[in-house]
Amino acid sequence: MIIPKLPKGTPVKVVWLDAECEAGWLQHTDDDDGELPPEAYLTSYGLLISTGPKFLSLGFCYNKDADDWLGRHRIPIGMIVDVVEMCPKRSI
Repeated sequence: MIIPKLPKGTPVKVVWLDAECEAGWLQHTDDDDGELPPEAYLTSYGLLISTGPKFLSLGFCYNKDADDWLGRHRIPIGMIVDVVEMCPKRSI
């Protein structure tokens, strides 16, 4: 997944694989398509803070006077399935 280059503060929707889904050894069956169940994926919404080599960071609130992001949320880059800009041409 290539993360789009978006300005800081852009509202985004991020679909990503939750590593805490049920895991373990399974018996293989012929009808197993190898796909994960829908509940294995999470959707997070927030304001883009940064994208680094390991994490994409979202904030849920920004205090402009203090230049402080509140409600920070880090998502591992390797787990991201999709990033969608929610309100094109709008950022703080």
